[in-house]
This record gives sequence, structure tokens and C-alpha cells, in this order.
Amino acid sequence: MASKPLKNKQSKTTTLSLENSRLDKSIIIFLSAIAFLLYFNTLNHGYTLDDYSVIKENIVTVQGFKGIPTILKTSYRYGYLSINDGLYRPLSLVTYAIEWGLFPDKPAISHWINVFLYILTAIVLYRLLRRLLIHQNVLIPLLTTLLFIVHPIHTEIVASIKSRDEILSFLFCLLAGNALLSYSEKKSTSNFLLVSVYFFLALLSKETGITMLAILPLLLYFFRNTTVKQTAISAIPLAVPVVLYFFIRSAVLGSAKGLESVSYIDNSLFATKDTIVQLATAFSVLYEYIQLLFVPTHLVCDRSFNEIPNVPFSNIRAIAGLVIHLALAAIAFVGLKKRTPLSFAILFYLTSIALFSNIVVKIGSIMAERFVYFASFGFCLAVVLLLIQLLKVDTTTKIDSPKKLLAVNKPLIGLLGLVFFLFSFKTIDRNSVWKSNFTLYSNDVNLSPNSCRIHYYLGRELIKEIAPNEKDPRKQKDFFMWGIKEMEKSIAIAPRYADAYSQMGLGYKRMGNSEKAIECYKKGLEIQPNDPITLNNLAAEYFSKGMYKECIEIFERILVIDPRYVDAMVNLASCYGTVQNFDKAIYWFERAVQLSPTNARAFYFLGMTYGYKGNKVKETENLQKAYQLDASLKPK
Repeated sequence: MASKPLKNKQSKTTTLSLENSRLDKSIIIFLSAIAFLLYFNTLNHGYTLDDYSVIKENIVTVQGFKGIPTILKTSYRYGYLSINDGLYRPLSLVTYAIEWGLFPDKPAISHWINVFLYILTAIVLYRLLRRLLIHQNVLIPLLTTLLFIVHPIHTEIVASIKSRDEILSFLFCLLAGNALLSYSEKKSTSNFLLVSVYFFLALLSKETGITMLAILPLLLYFFRNTTVKQTAISAIPLAVPVVLYFFIRSAVLGSAKGLESVSYIDNSLFATKDTIVQLATAFSVLYEYIQLLFVPTHLVCDRSFNEIPNVPFSNIRAIAGLVIHLALAAIAFVGLKKRTPLSFAILFYLTSIALFSNIVVKIGSIMAERFVYFASFGFCLAVVLLLIQLLKVDTTTKIDSPKKLLAVNKPLIGLLGLVFFLFSFKTIDRNSVWKSNFTLYSNDVNLSPNSCRIHYYLGRELIKEIAPNEKDPRKQKDFFMWGIKEMEKSIAIAPRYADAYSQMGLGYKRMGNSEKAIECYKKGLEIQPNDPITLNNLAAEYFSKGMYKECIEIFERILVIDPRYVDAMVNLASCYGTVQNFDKAIYWFERAVQLSPTNARAFYFLGMTYGYKGNKVKETENLQKAYQLDASLKPK
């Protein structure tokens, strides 16, 4: 019998989804088990990539519950950067703050939560598909959800704690979709509120959810045969939270423009002003996404300058990207009137990926696997629908047992079974790379050799973490030199990469070569004169040489550039303490602990400074706080 799911005309047949509740429960358990087993090997991983900027090194997040009010009224990386980054994602940050408050500096807990949320996403996605395809059996919902779960392109989403913002946003959008179906069936106030609340939470998690304002009403158009007018009206409970979100976002961020801080290092499109080249490059990236969804072998954590070079429209990948997406748009448009599920799947993909395409609006990165998380659902649904149509699988036959499920169409089950196996193997293998920054960067630098950022990341990890913790002096020196060589490779790709010079200088400093360190810092400052980190490092070198006046001038300059740079405050206070200006030293130490109440070093030196002034009460009080935060500071 020919397949029927590609035409979504409502029939008067018995609703199959109501006949298989027992099988549904078994499928949900199966999907949950698969999701858990795939990501089991991430549960004891540490922090990686942006986990540091939003969690471990974020002075607001590490305040735990006390930091939540600040999170709600500031930009996304307020606790890490001095600039307003133009992003407002408070909900994901709140979850990190709660975890830190309950389990400080325990990344394993956060990984467990990510895996749990991914499992929950699988369950909600399956249930939503069952409700949408109410006159079909379990085949399409099961295969689509399973393909979504096992897809290796999601490894960054689950293995990187920071990417929980995408998981939460997608999960809440799915919940909003389920609530919208309930609202269409029964126009109750409670269902209206559920749709609005879930969608509002999706937006608070990450801006990606905004694309669903166009997609979720189409659930009713495609799968409940509502009129265009009814479909538009169904968007009202979605529009309300959008207005509220942008009102709050505007109040918090003001007129900040996030792109002001974006460098060509992160998005190579900013390296050219040629609009045609920018457009061609954007379509070449869209082609890369399609390629990764079909063959997810080249997975890397970073594709910054110049891993994806700017290309003209004569480039074959740019042409392919344009043709493929025009063809997809045409297919979706043709199927729009017929309300085919395939048209819905394509529209879901195109709408979701548009936000990250750098065509509608330029964003802070040229490409990332996490950007295709939402869109991958549309891809998975489209693939399953096409295979079912190609193999002429009957999806209206009642399936009430696993045995009947496996026997429904052996070619389909065999083909997708092989894909599921290969994808699962790749997912588990890729997860192991996300164990730590070093395992991630040292692996991906070979996969992304033209990315200046990945060489920089590896070099920084070697210089700041690996080498200092190495006990063997000879190996330690080798690690430092390896780190410096990675910085040189980074600069060879992007000669005006100031951060690489700064970290190279730090490498030389830790090797005891002060003159070479100062030379690197000055080269970095020639490119980026007001970089607080490089200025801070340079001043630290001057401090070691007894040049206290120069140090004080530089640290005060830093705090004009970045009034919340805690390290510079502590260093400035130390300078004042060294020249016995204890009042100013105390002033800056106090400022530091106010901004960063978990900074043990600041409390320690504040206590010592009070001791020099003869205030034993304040000395003891602050030293005790320091010891509570870091027991290693306590004299043995």
C-alpha cells in the first residue's frame, strides 16, 4: 500500500494514537534509555569553552543564589565582560547560579542536568509528533525522534554545559507547541497561559526561540487544517510573551548593539565589505550545514577565521548552497497549499536556520554546530517522510507491539538501523573529546588547522593550565614552548590577533623570560591599545621590576576602561600596599570583594593590609573569609 503521510488530509478513521498507549510508554522508555546511553560518557566531564565565561569565571554566576537578581537585570556576559554584549538569556544563567549555589564548582552536576534535559526533550518531541500525526501510527514519530536523538551534530549541545541555553529554548518551544494544540482544541484561559509561559521561558533561555513565532502556528495549519485566519489568531498567545520579552530586554540592554564587539576573528564576513562575497560565503556555510546533517564526520568546536574563507559566487559550495535552499523553498511553497508534512518540515528547517545564516542578520560567529540544533528537527522529519514515501511504507496500519513495528518495512528499518548505529558510534566517540579543554583543543586543532582561534585556545590552555601543573621541569618547558608555537600559528593566520600576542607574552613570563614577555605585550598593545588583559599583564611585569609608579598608572588606566576588572583592582591595591599607601590599598581591595565576593585572594590581602594598619578585628575577619573560600591560603 502506498504511503499516505505526505498528504495531511484529515480522515474519519479511528485515531491510531489512542490505541497504542502501552506501546507509546515502551517507546518513551526506549528513547530515554538511548539518549542516556549516548551521553553517559559526558557525565564526569569538566568545563570547556564558554563554560568558563558563563559559569566558572563569571563573577555573578559564582555568587550562586545571591547572583540571580543581577543576572535578571544585566546582559548575558555581564559577570565576565565589561561590555554590554547585546544578549539577554537570563534563564540559562539562573540555572547555572542555582547549581553553583547548591554544588559549587561541580561541573558533573551540570552535565547530568544537560543529559536529563536532552532526555526530556526526546520525550516531549515524541509526544508532540504523536499528537500532530494523530491519524498515523507510531512509525514517523519514533523514527524522527530517534534520528534526532542520535545525531552527532548535537554533541556540542549536550556535552557543552553552556549550550544548555539551546536545549532549554527548544524544549520550552516544544512544550509551547503541545500547549498550543490543547488551546486549539479547547479555548481555555489555562491553555492560553501555558502557551505564553512556555514560549516566554523559551525566549528567556535563548533568542533562538523567536523563530518559533512563525512556526508554531503552522502546527495548526498543517496538522489541524485551520484556516489562514485561524492560524494567525492562534499566534496571539505566542505574540504576548514576545512583546513582554523585548520590552524587558530593551529595558535591561538599552540601545546596546552586540555586533560592535564582533571581530573578523569570530566571523570572517566582517573581514570584507563586499556584500556579494558576504552573501556567497553565507550560502557556502548553509551548504556546510546540509553536508554535516547528512554526513556528520567533520565535527569541530571552532570554525573561526580563516577556517571558512570568504568566497565569491563562482565558488561551487556557494552555488550549491544557493540552489539547494532555493529548491527547498520551492518545495515548501508548493506543499504549503496542500498542507503536506514535508512542506512543514522544510519550513521548520529554513525558518530555524535563517537566524544563524548571516543572511538575515550578521551574528557573532560564522558557523557552529549548536546553531543547527533547532533546524535539525526539520531535517530529521523531512528525511523520515521522504524515506517512507520512497519505500512506500504504510503508516496507517495499526502497530501495537515492538514485533509489528520491526516487521512493518524491513528495508526502512534496516537502512535507518544502520544510520542509527553509525550516528550513535560517532556521537559517543565525539563526546569523549569534550572531556576537557585540552582534549577538545588538541583534537580539533588537527581538524580545523586554519582556525586562528583554535590554535589560540590550545596555546592558552597549554600556557595557563597544562604547563603550570606539570611537575617535571623539562616537560613543563616543552608544554610552554608548545603553547607559544600555537600562538605563533594563530598569528600567522591572523597577523593582527592581539590576544595571541598577549598570551604568548604570558608564556614567556612563566618561563622566566621577562624581556620577551614585555615585547609580546607591547606588540599586542600596538594592535589593541586598550586591551585590559594585556595592560594588566604588562603592569604585572613592571611590578616584578619594582616599577610601582608605572604599575599604578597602568592599573588605574585599566579601571577607567573596565571599571569591573577585579584582577586589576587587586593588583592596583597590591601596588598601593607595597608603597605603604594602605588606605588606598584597602579601598581597592574592598571594591574587589564587593564585585567578586568569592575572590579568596582579595579577602586574604585585604586582611593582611588591615593587619599592617593594626586593625586586628578586620584582619581576622577577612582572613577567615579567605580561608573559607580557599583552604590552601591558611598557614600550615
